[in-house]
Amino acid sequence: MGDTLFQEFIEVNNEINAEFGYPVFIWQGNNYNCIPNSYRVSRELEEGGFVSDLMLEIIVNRYDVWTDSPVFPGDVIPAPQQTLQYNGNTFRIQAVMNSPVFDHQDGSQTSPNGATIKIYGICPFRGV
Repeated sequence: MGDTLFQEFIEVNNEINAEFGYPVFIWQGNNYNCIPNSYRVSRELEEGGFVSDLMLEIIVNRYDVWTDSPVFPGDVIPAPQQTLQYNGNTFRIQAVMNSPVFDHQDGSQTSPNGATIKIYGICPFRGV
């Protein structure tokens, strides 16, 4: 295991990801490993036909477990209102939250970002 809570957090998430079979989501044309916390697809019959309601919650390591380098190019993470694909469905990102686990080495915060991010996605047409 890693030397710090930050490193251990990333390593454990990588192990969980492996147990799930390395699921991925696609953002800006790139595949990223993730841990799905919640995934729901439902269809409701409304006036005019069926309407899809999609909800997604995933956790993504922000840093590579082996190199400690950012997973996202330039450390630019997904942002609200952007879209991503997961399991063949498109989601609009509603919120992105940083993990509360930061890299504290020698008593100072060396990384301004959390070890992971949590992404909340909804149907791209919902609330538009």
